[in-house]
Amino acid sequence: MAPPVPTIPLTDLEKEINVLASGKARKPPVSNLRDCPLKELTQYKCNVRQPATKGQKAVIVCEPFVRMYRV
Repeated sequence: MAPPVPTIPLTDLEKEINVLASGKARKPPVSNLRDCPLKELTQYKCNVRQPATKGQKAVIVCEPFVRMYRV
């Protein structure tokens, strides 16, 4: 499982985007977020639903959710 990723509020995004994970400043800095294209990724969360009665098979139910990224 991947490590948890912190959630960054939109108000802090512009200053957080210019700092790398190592803590160093990004070179060259991103001055305008509108220059970065917005991308969409659809992922699925799947759960196994156990049958209510014996003799039935378990059902796998997958639900999509969308994540938005700036590149």
